[in-house]
Amino acid sequence: MIRRPPRSTLSSSSAASDVYKRQVSTQSTGDPTTMPALNSIVLDGSSNFEAVVEFVQEASGSNDIGALRELIDKCTFAQSGVFWNDIKLMSTIVSTLEGSTFGAADLTTLLPKINARRSFEQCAAKLGIYISGMYETAGDTNNAALRLTEALRQYKLEGEGNEVFEADLFYKCADFHAERGDMAECAKILSQARGMAGRNARHVLKHSALQALVNQHAGKFLVAARGYLKVAMHDDAAVRTGVICAILGVGQVGGDREAVMADYLKDPRTQGLDVSPFLEKAVNGRLFRKDAVDAFVGMLEPHQAEHFIKVAVLEHNIQSISQIYQNISLEQLGLILNVSKEDAEKAASTIISEGRLSASINQLDDLLTFDATNDEFSANIRDTCMAVQGIVGEIPQ
Repeated sequence: MIRRPPRSTLSSSSAASDVYKRQVSTQSTGDPTTMPALNSIVLDGSSNFEAVVEFVQEASGSNDIGALRELIDKCTFAQSGVFWNDIKLMSTIVSTLEGSTFGAADLTTLLPKINARRSFEQCAAKLGIYISGMYETAGDTNNAALRLTEALRQYKLEGEGNEVFEADLFYKCADFHAERGDMAECAKILSQARGMAGRNARHVLKHSALQALVNQHAGKFLVAARGYLKVAMHDDAAVRTGVICAILGVGQVGGDREAVMADYLKDPRTQGLDVSPFLEKAVNGRLFRKDAVDAFVGMLEPHQAEHFIKVAVLEHNIQSISQIYQNISLEQLGLILNVSKEDAEKAASTIISEGRLSASINQLDDLLTFDATNDEFSANIRDTCMAVQGIVGEIPQ
């Protein structure tokens, strides 16, 4: 027979027994249901904790979450006494719950009650971590992320030797948020985990991969491309993502883009990728025509495609045009860029004003003039002609 403390009558005396009478419940059909006996918890000194454990197990067996709520209320009530307010008792209860048959949703309802007593926050954190694992197993990433995030706000590392376990929790939580598309929360968790990454090579790699993901979703594609270079040494999938970010990183701060693209281009794994021809275009400064733009966009994630269409391809093509022409009308520029004359002028003005293109716009004549010297212009024309001749030479006669 299980013995349970009523909130109103249970005392903390270590020698006395406390009795709580529980009424037999009735199902919605009106038929009486024989519930497992949850009559009382007897405190007799040496077996106090065992009695509580037996109570929790019996409540679990009968799926009586209400009994657990009353028990935890008793433990968090300040006037219940030293025995009930003991953190060791709550730790025992939580450990027993982790092996119970209660579902994740039921256990979640206990967290606010456990948190009602400040000294029990670590117990609530441990239960929250366990619940998060239950949701993860069920494939519910949203609730797994929410429960683990809340738990990590309270969790305190218990002694040396648990640093790897703690870091695993933080990176798992960051992974959850990345999977559900909440990159802001992922970034917060990574910031908290920054000091943990140096302890373990696996964590260093995980931190670099997640930080690169955060950076690219924040529009920092060149910085992300550099991050993926580090990850690519151990992860082949990072090569393709890094190549894409390098292409999208035109005009961005965060390093030498040409050097980053060159590193990807010389990686043997790049050659077999579907994005390889577009990397070669970017490296060689060749124009992205509409068919190439459409093909590349079809390989991108939504946030990548938006940046490429609205920003990256416009700047890349304007820079490519500057290597061929001394000047070009804004109308013709728009046709090449596949945008309106106004959008072409706006794109060129932005690049010029930010110092990435040496050129000027004559609005009276609607003319964009590039400030290349005659020697530079002649060299560009020579290189272009040689490239054309090389292509023609490869055509079968």
